[in-house]
Amino acid sequence: MKPSYISTYFLGLLLLLPGVGSAQILPDRTTKTQIIPDTLMNGDIINGGLISGGNLFHSFSEFNVNAGRAVYFANPNNITNIFTRITGNNSSSINDTLGVLGNANLFLMNPNGIVFGTNAKLDIKGSFLGTTADTINFADGSMFTTATNSTQSTPLITQSVPIGLGFGSQQASITVNGKGHNLTTDTRLPAGNAPTVRTLNQGLRVSPGKTLALVGGNVNLDGGVLTAETGRIEIGGVGSGQVKITPTDSGFALDYASTSNFGDIFLKNQSLVDVSGVNAGQLQIQGRRINLSDASVVLSQNLGNNNASDMKIHASEAIELSGTNRNGRVRTGFHSETLARGRSSNIDVKTPLLLQQQGAGIVNSSFNVGTTGEINVNANDIRLIGASATNPAIATALTTATYGTGVAGNIKVNAQKILMLGGSFLSSNTYSRSSLGMGGNVIVNADDIQVSGATPLASTTAIASASFGAAKAGNLTVNTKTLQLLESASVSATAFASGDAGNVNINAANSIKVIGSNQALGNSTINSSVTIAPLEFQRILGISGNPTANAGTVLIKTPQLTITNLGAVSVRNAGQGNGGELQIIANSIQFKKGGKIQSRSQNGFGGNIYVQANEMQLQKNSLISAAAGGTGQGGNINLNTDSIVLLENSNITANAIRGQGGRININTQGIFSSPNSEITASSEVGIDGVVQIITPDIKQENNLQQQPSNFVIQETIVANSCLVNRNAQTSQFVVTGNGGVPEAPDTPNIEYSLLQVMPTSASVNAQSIVPESSKLSSWKAGDRIEEAIQLVRTKDGRLLLASSNHHNYKDLKQLTC
Repeated sequence: MKPSYISTYFLGLLLLLPGVGSAQILPDRTTKTQIIPDTLMNGDIINGGLISGGNLFHSFSEFNVNAGRAVYFANPNNITNIFTRITGNNSSSINDTLGVLGNANLFLMNPNGIVFGTNAKLDIKGSFLGTTADTINFADGSMFTTATNSTQSTPLITQSVPIGLGFGSQQASITVNGKGHNLTTDTRLPAGNAPTVRTLNQGLRVSPGKTLALVGGNVNLDGGVLTAETGRIEIGGVGSGQVKITPTDSGFALDYASTSNFGDIFLKNQSLVDVSGVNAGQLQIQGRRINLSDASVVLSQNLGNNNASDMKIHASEAIELSGTNRNGRVRTGFHSETLARGRSSNIDVKTPLLLQQQGAGIVNSSFNVGTTGEINVNANDIRLIGASATNPAIATALTTATYGTGVAGNIKVNAQKILMLGGSFLSSNTYSRSSLGMGGNVIVNADDIQVSGATPLASTTAIASASFGAAKAGNLTVNTKTLQLLESASVSATAFASGDAGNVNINAANSIKVIGSNQALGNSTINSSVTIAPLEFQRILGISGNPTANAGTVLIKTPQLTITNLGAVSVRNAGQGNGGELQIIANSIQFKKGGKIQSRSQNGFGGNIYVQANEMQLQKNSLISAAAGGTGQGGNINLNTDSIVLLENSNITANAIRGQGGRININTQGIFSSPNSEITASSEVGIDGVVQIITPDIKQENNLQQQPSNFVIQETIVANSCLVNRNAQTSQFVVTGNGGVPEAPDTPNIEYSLLQVMPTSASVNAQSIVPESSKLSSWKAGDRIEEAIQLVRTKDGRLLLASSNHHNYKDLKQLTC
């Protein structure tokens, strides 16, 4: 007999022996496991093993499921859990069906790695846990471990319940390959604003209500699909340490509190993790770096009347989301939806770095009466960047929304730094045609926030709340140290129809800067406004181009507010409603290059502006305005500030067209104005408003009038001086030195003015003219010059400049000549 025939002969005998399987599966003889070929299923049945209570234990040196084959574990009566270990040195490849002939849960443990091929399937009525751990721990202290050097040693078995997984210092990966999902969205609605359309996807699936868990060193999904309808999906990347297992109604939950370090998790090429269904299930992803790209989606869509369970995504280093599918209708990211009465899943994100770009999204939406769940993000660094590369209308988004009568959920963000660029949104929106579907609140807490840029189709980069229908938009609250809005960016609460705009509340411990304008896309702004939607948007949403909503209130508190390069802080209404209210409390407010504070309405009341500040400076066409168009009444402006400077065509106005002009109330220590700057409250057709300026004991009216160009007339001053003898030779007035008060407001170089008394005769004694009781100073050449810091009124009505150490001016009328 030839050697080749001898090999074939002995191989055939081996296949008939108990405990010896086909080439795809090799028991290691430690658990009395048997492999029984089954020609009807074109596969193998795994029988035997060791039983303790409700637990069944199997051990293999090799475990694979070849393409075109099926492998099923026998499920004896009363067995709840089937534990399987691989003690050899090779990874396990699952290329077809892996199942259980019963309701037991299946644990598959191979520390060398597990690879699920494109055609891999699970046929399991219970839960499934695949892991590259090397130990399964039990409540009684027992361990089922792969760390054995003898294939004849009997493993320690127990009837106790599993409570955890043990990982060594180096762990292999779990990989799930697949063809990707076939998700789409309802094409009757705009991309990014439509519910997800789900169809049956090939991949790894457990029975409804059960758990599908993959816990490895790294976990990689390349077009892979994981489905646990209404159940639980657990994905964990673990470098070393312990993972706790807790039994639940849906199988078991994992806890990573004792994990010492984590591995990476990657989803690419339209991978899908899905817990949708009637009363959507729970999902947890825990790793070091969690990366989703190429329209890969983590999805919870609730089709039931009960609330969906939570979605938790925690990373020890970073969460990175990037891109959309080719037509831009499916975002990469985390999606929670409700299409029924039950609430959608809350989304909880924790990571040092959250990076979303190219249209990726964390989105929580309601399309029915169910409430939208919340989004909670805790991160050190958050970066939302750009729009979709394939569909520029799809902005990168961190948002909640409602399209039905359900209330939109709140967004709560805690971070050290937030950077938003190039058409990205952090927002809550309502599209509801019912007043019940109110928008959610947006609460942002961060040390430093920078929002910048816009795109032609995705519009401005914004922290926002908006109402596109009949319900009120949510409110915005931003607590930060520094806030910068650049190049058409905004913090805005907006309404487009009958639902009122929300309020905006910003507290900045250090400063707020509203800078820059993109001429094509508008100004950088902080606002609450009512705006007319574009015609196409009106058609799609079924709303009128004549909104009736009211604008909300904007409240800003900060030591330093800078508004420049056409930036704006405003409340506005382009429809029939009122313009809202603007309140600012600051130490210093600087307007430059067309910066403005504005309330404006088209037909309703113009809105009120309240400002409390130590100082305000308006330069180069800057503006404070409470205006009304049409028949609207101009709003009121109330300024309470130590000083106001108006320069270079800067104005304070409360004007109207056909309605009555507003009222301007200014309470200040002083107003300093250039000739081309104005304070007005007028109406083109109706009744003018009122300007009231209150200053303490100082008449400031003339500083708003055109002043003579020759501010210093030496001859007149000297001739009229009381210090000059009528019959003596006239003294001289000389302007010398540098610095001090300029000769005119527009004089570029500041000079000091000094009055020098130059008597021509020794008989002239200036002190003999001024009584001792009314001397202004004992100053002489060489003494320190004291700055004059106050105006003093004499009994005869004159005003004199004085320093702070002179208080006795009761007899100054004697200076009258």
